[in-house]
Amino acid sequence: MLVSKTMKGAGQLNISKRVLTPTKGVLIAVAVSAFLCGIFAAIGFSVGYALEYPTTGILAGILTGVGTYLVWGLTIISKQNFVVIERLGKAYVIYHDGPKILCMPGVLDKIVERNTLQFQELVLYEDETAATIDFKDASAPIDASAWYCIGDPKEKKKDDWEQKVNTHILLWAYAFADPKGRIEELVDGTARPLLQKHSVDNAQVKKNTIATEVVGDKTLTTALKQIGAFLEEEKGLIIRDIKLTEEQRALRRQRLKGQADGEEIEKRAKGWEKAIRNLAKGLDVNPEKAVEVFNTQRGFEVLEGADISFVAPNIDGVQQMIKTADVSRQNRQQQRGQRKS
Repeated sequence: MLVSKTMKGAGQLNISKRVLTPTKGVLIAVAVSAFLCGIFAAIGFSVGYALEYPTTGILAGILTGVGTYLVWGLTIISKQNFVVIERLGKAYVIYHDGPKILCMPGVLDKIVERNTLQFQELVLYEDETAATIDFKDASAPIDASAWYCIGDPKEKKKDDWEQKVNTHILLWAYAFADPKGRIEELVDGTARPLLQKHSVDNAQVKKNTIATEVVGDKTLTTALKQIGAFLEEEKGLIIRDIKLTEEQRALRRQRLKGQADGEEIEKRAKGWEKAIRNLAKGLDVNPEKAVEVFNTQRGFEVLEGADISFVAPNIDGVQQMIKTADVSRQNRQQQRGQRKS
């Protein structure tokens, strides 16, 4: 499609003076082909005249000129790909898949953008300095990629997709000198503040949720649309990992172990509290006395062969049972000693 027909949708681009009109573009192509044909016709005439076949020489020259123009200009564009052509330094046409004829490519026609409409991966933070994110508890680089395409993927499914998609192609080719760098800048500007709200561990757990939030950000979507780029809806941003140093990993393991130990202590403490309350209620004593009985019980539990029970009618009974159990253990030890002798 001719660039001049696409300019209305790319009003924010200030390249109107750099667009070649269709009439001028066709006239240039006709003039160049005629010039080539004229040169080869003259050569053919000279050769044909020398061989006494001037007419045949002219026809052969014209055919050679046309053939040269076609062969020189033939370019084949792969499926789902496109090229943006400038003619004499001015934006002229956008070609999509299929065989196309350019006008003396490299001399008059220049391919200023050759790309695909399919989704592409853009690896983010290849610069290690830029990759470092200041989380709430540490600083660490992340491994992430953005998946984008040129042109609205929703429009590509429609029958009249070419007009709008070509507008996006034009924005991609001319809005910014480095459109990929612009994508990385915009995605980072949206993702970084969200990541910085979390600790490293929390960000690791919630990285997919954060990525989804970034892709759905309307401000980011609008900014990307201004360069003709669109993120993939489901996995437009993939945060694969948060890269910790070995020292940070060791501290993290230590911190996680401390948390696990703390949770275990808390769990045991709740069990002890429940046991003491049950003792106080079952033995009809005050909490202080229940604690005393509980501690006595726990002390005897570590003794070998202790067979202790809290079932008793009163405190004195419990103390007597504990004493009996202790004596029984001593008796068993004495009996084992006698057998050995």
